[in-house]
Amino acid sequence: MLTIYLNKCAVFSYKRLLFFVGKAGIVKFKLPDKLVNVSFHIDESYMKIKTSDLNKTNVDLIEGILSKMNKILVGSDIGFTNKIILFGIGFKSWTYKITSGVRYLILKIGFSKDLSIEIPPIIKVIILKPTLILFKGVDKNLLNQFVASLRLLKAPDSYKGKGLRYIEEKVVIKAGKT
Repeated sequence: MLTIYLNKCAVFSYKRLLFFVGKAGIVKFKLPDKLVNVSFHIDESYMKIKTSDLNKTNVDLIEGILSKMNKILVGSDIGFTNKIILFGIGFKSWTYKITSGVRYLILKIGFSKDLSIEIPPIIKVIILKPTLILFKGVDKNLLNQFVASLRLLKAPDSYKGKGLRYIEEKVVIKAGKT
């Protein structure tokens, strides 16, 4: 039997889904179909995982679930952030929301037309400066996947350094012809 302590986070279960509710938001977690003979007992401050079948597959799945649940608990309580900087002359960003509630991130990054990217509902985008974007979310994997897909639109150039960079990323500039 394993015990997970819930730090000011509520957990609800429905069929094969667990919902973690914290200050930063709600995270949905789907239990793997391969997981058999496992039961979850949810109390106010802890969650117990019980299994009657300790085979290699179940133990590996439970260890994977525990690591994911720990990340989810952190995400639902404090959330995760990521920053991108637009590096280049004329590069800008802004957001807008249409009447149906769909939010878009507009990037002006050197293409003939501005790029319009739909923002997933569980990610918040804050434009700190026209060239500095802050992304906030409760699901670390989805947040990093979304930011990485944006960065792929215009990866930093190795000669001038122009492009979308992570805030902590260092780009090595190659020497050009002289």
